[in-house]
Parts: sequence; structure tokens; C-alpha cells
Amino acid sequence: MHRGDVIAWLVVLLAGGSMTASAAPQPPPAQGEGREEERKELYRQGVDLAEAGHWAEAAERFSRVLAIRSSPKVRFTYAEAQEHVGLLATAYAAYAQALADARVAGESEVVQAAQDALSTLGPRVPSVRLQVSGATNPTATIDDHSAAIGEPVKVDPGAHRVAVQAPGARPVTSTIALGEGQRLDVPVKLELLTIAPPALPEAAVPPTSGGPPGETQGDTPNASPLPTIGLVTAGTGVVALGIGTAFALSAKSKNDQSNSSGCTGNACTDSAYAMRRDALSAASASTVSFIVGGLLAAGGVTLWLVAPRHDAALQVSPTASANGLGIRVEAVW
Repeated sequence: MHRGDVIAWLVVLLAGGSMTASAAPQPPPAQGEGREEERKELYRQGVDLAEAGHWAEAAERFSRVLAIRSSPKVRFTYAEAQEHVGLLATAYAAYAQALADARVAGESEVVQAAQDALSTLGPRVPSVRLQVSGATNPTATIDDHSAAIGEPVKVDPGAHRVAVQAPGARPVTSTIALGEGQRLDVPVKLELLTIAPPALPEAAVPPTSGGPPGETQGDTPNASPLPTIGLVTAGTGVVALGIGTAFALSAKSKNDQSNSSGCTGNACTDSAYAMRRDALSAASASTVSFIVGGLLAAGGVTLWLVAPRHDAALQVSPTASANGLGIRVEAVW
């Protein structure tokens, strides 16, 4: 039986039932009977619209008929209307439901017609297969309807919105478009979200220095002021030694001048006595400076050497210049 024959047969069946019911006076219909009359009228309107080529309006009427009471025959005519509208996947699902219902109801004519329709329509229905990677336990929807992943999903021709998500991954949405009979594989790569670690309490922030746990930069057992004090002391001693050297050179110069001005040994003329006295004063100052400078330099170096510190190096070397002799102290820590 062809699909058009099924529709015509249904119209005759429903119309005949209507004429039989109106052949004799009937009591007022109950509520259920009133809905059945509405169903018959909606179906009749749907058939008229279908015959006039208004398949979208016909599909709407058949949908309202199914909402009142479903049957394999009406389901079949609804599927045929959807096929004419171009909603091929919707029509395919309706034909499949009509076939299942007809088998249960034992309506062999509808079974055969539905099988023929499915066989003809199947190759025309587009399908989408979602291939998801990058995350575990993904879920997907097509036009906000749940969709299987990794398996072909029948869709109507046209544009569709695809959404894929997974725990701990950034959701992905895209729009695809398919034509009649098209088979489309859609690869979807999910990107895992990067979750920042929780902030530590201020007291538990690890030290920024390379020292052992519990120590902070600038507050370690090795950060002793004694090396610095030792260097300052040694530097002061070096300065004192330099001053002593200057006084020694001055004393020698003044002594030479006093000898050339009239001093013989410790006997000096009046004019040379003052110069000899200045020479002696400079010599005394030089001696004191050398003693103090030597003590400070030695003490500072000793303090620097014995003080706790980080890895350090101290280099002491004599220097000579046009101004005299000296000591150079270099420290690295």
C-alpha cells in the first residue's frame, strides 16, 4: 500500500465512522467523546491541507491529532508531512515510530508502508558523528538535544548548533551545516582548564632566599655584623698606617733641612732648632700612627677571619706609589 493510499484510506475510515455516528440522534457527548470529534476534524483538515500542498500546516494539524490520541496511521501521515517539509530526520524518526506501533497493533498495511518509506528516505537523511578528544567523560548536544559521541546522529538538513563539554574542560560550541544525504565527522578538541593553587597564608609563604626552611633572607645565622666591623676596623688601621707613613716622610724631610740649616748631631743653631723640633714632632706622630694603625689593621683582619659569615675571600697586599708605601685590603662575600 502506498503512503497516499494509506492517507485516503484513513480519511474514508474516519469519515465513515463520523457518518455512522450521526445517522441517529445521540445523547450529548462526554468530554472524551468531544475530544475524539475534535481529533477527527483536525485530521480531516490535515488531509485537506496536504492535498493542497500545504505540508507545514498539515504537519501542525497531525501533531495536534497525535497529542489527543496517537495511532500508527496518524503517525505515518505526520511523518509524510514532515518529509515533504524537508525535515528528513524528524520524518525518519516518525516513520520508525509508526512502524513499531503498527507491529504492536497488527496493522500490516502501515507496517509495509512504513518499511518502504524508511528504505527510501534513509540514504537522504544527513548524519553527524562527533569525535571528541582532550578530556574524559564528555557529553554533547545538538540543538540542545542530547547526542551520542562517536556514533552517527541523524539530523535535518540545514544549520545546527553543537555543544560539547566535560568535567575540568573548557566547553566548546560550534555551528555546522549539512545538506541532504551528507555524512559529516566533526572533530572536537577539548582544552583542560588550568586551576591555580590556593594562596598560602602569609605566615606560610616560603622564603625567597636559597637558605634552609624557616630562614628568611637577611635573617640567617650567617648574617653576622662582625665581618663588616672587622673590615671597617682593618680599613681604619690601613688609613692610620698611611698617616704614619706621611708623618715619617715629613719627619725625614724636616730633619734633613735642619741638618743643612746648622744642626750637627743634636746641637743646632737658633734658626735650625725650630726645624729640628718639628722633625721630632713629626717622627713621634709617625710612630704613634704606625702603632695604632698596625693594631687596628691586625685586629680588624683577625675579627673578619674568625667571624661567622657566608663564603668570602680576603686579600691583603702591599702597594707602592709616588706618595709612599701602603696596604691594599680586598674582601668578597
